[in-house]
Amino acid sequence: MNKLQSFLKKTLKAVLWVAIVIILIVVIIAALIQIPGIQNKIVHYATSFVSNKTHTRVEIKNISISFPKSVVIEGLYLEDAQKDTLLYAGKAKINIAPYDLFSDKISISSFALEDVNLNLYSTDIDSLFNYNFLLTAFSDTTNQTKVKPQSTSKWTFSIDKASLKNIRLHYDDEYGGMNVAVVLGSLKLKMDEIDFGKSIYGIYELLIESLNANVLIKKPAIANNKKSDSVLPKITVNKIQIINSTVSYGDSISKQSVI
Repeated sequence: MNKLQSFLKKTLKAVLWVAIVIILIVVIIAALIQIPGIQNKIVHYATSFVSNKTHTRVEIKNISISFPKSVVIEGLYLEDAQKDTLLYAGKAKINIAPYDLFSDKISISSFALEDVNLNLYSTDIDSLFNYNFLLTAFSDTTNQTKVKPQSTSKWTFSIDKASLKNIRLHYDDEYGGMNVAVVLGSLKLKMDEIDFGKSIYGIYELLIESLNANVLIKKPAIANNKKSDSVLPKITVNKIQIINSTVSYGDSISKQSVI
C-alpha cells in the first residue's frame, strides 16, 4: 500500500509539473506576442513567405495582437502578377472567442474592415481572374492521387457582428461581359445564423449607408449544360435599412436599364 501511495504521489507530482510547464509556456508566448518587436518579426516572416510564394509584392504596415482574442492589421497591400493593386486594406480588426477552438468552433464576435480597395478583372481572351495566381501558388500540384471523400467536417463557424467602412470594389469580367463598380460608405451587419453546409444565412439586422453601385452587362450569358448539385442559398433578413444609396443596372444586350 505504501508503494502504491508513493507511486501515486510521484505520478501526481509529475502531472502537476507538466501542467505548470505548459501553462508557463503559454503565458510566455502570450507575453512575447505583446512585444512590438516580436509582432514585427511575425509580420516580416508572413509577408516574406507569401511574397516568395507568389512572386508579388506583399506588405503589412503594422499588426497588433492582443492575446488571446484581438488582432488588428493595418496597411495590408497585395499586388497581382501584373504589378497592379489587387487589394489594399487600411485596417482590419477581428475579435474571436479563443476557447471555442477547443470545441471545433470558430466564433467571431466582431469583424471590422476600413478603407479597402479591391480590383478584380479578367481579359477578353482569358476567363481566369487576376487573383488566380494565389490559387496556383498555394495549391499542391505534385501529388494528384485520388482520395476517398472525407466525412463532413465537424468545425462550425459563426459571426456576430461585421462592419465595413469606405469600401471600393472594381469587378471587370471582360471575358464574361460583366462590369461592376461599387463604392460603399458604411455597412453594419448583425448575424442570426450561418450554416455553410446547408447554405443558410440568417441576418438579424442590416444597415447600408452611402452605397453607389453600377452593374453593366455587355455580353450574353454563356450557356452551361452541366447539371449542378449545388444548393441555392437560403437568405433571411429580419430588418434592412438603406440610406442615401443608388444602384443602377444596365444590360446593353437587351437594351434595358434600372436605377
